[in-house]
Amino acid sequence: MWPAALEAEPVRGVLARATPLHGYTLRMFGVPESEIAKSLREIESGGVDLGAVEITTCLRRGEIEIDVRYRDEAVGIADAVREGLAERHQRHLFSLDGETIDSQVAALLKGRRLGLAESCSGGLLAARITDVPGASEYMAGSVVAYSNEAKAELLGVDPALIEEKGAVSPEVAEAMAIGRHRPRPGHPRRSRRHPRPLRPGRHAPAADAPQRRRAAALAGTAHSRAPPLTHS
Repeated sequence: MWPAALEAEPVRGVLARATPLHGYTLRMFGVPESEIAKSLREIESGGVDLGAVEITTCLRRGEIEIDVRYRDEAVGIADAVREGLAERHQRHLFSLDGETIDSQVAALLKGRRLGLAESCSGGLLAARITDVPGASEYMAGSVVAYSNEAKAELLGVDPALIEEKGAVSPEVAEAMAIGRHRPRPGHPRRSRRHPRPLRPGRHAPAADAPQRRRAAALAGTAHSRAPPLTHS
């Protein structure tokens, strides 16, 4: 049916007049779609005929994906849209060719070795990094230490530091990272100090915390001797 339709004279006439469809994709992070819409209105009010191009925006995994499609006769308009958005959102734009932030991070990690220690993110960072094919070349492993007790027992974080600075603090995050990369024997580090009583509102270990700690230890010590990630 479709081959026969393509041979019909009206269809052949339409196809003969058609020009190639081009396109590009911009990616931004940390900006709502409403701001993109506002920028497009400003670009249009500046004399750019947006009716000559097709623009769609979509939020994917925290990133704003902006697709622009156009024909040969609208190349100048498509370029004006790209330049206008890039000028207005320099702080948020990270890709002019559609490359995802996952791929960019993967490229930066090539030739390195990465080990993670996570808490509130619950392993989401490790899951996203390992979702990219070939991640085993640079990803060593991850420890999810959600409770304060797990931070102390699995990563060697001083309970006094947690008590003083709070579980969600730059100081504790740094101590977790140091503990994740510090060389240890074949078994996870056990804190020699007993954690202080938790203040109200702190993360308290769940009833099945011992089982969770054992599972996290098995997952986190497989590559515990991986060297730390360094920046050149």
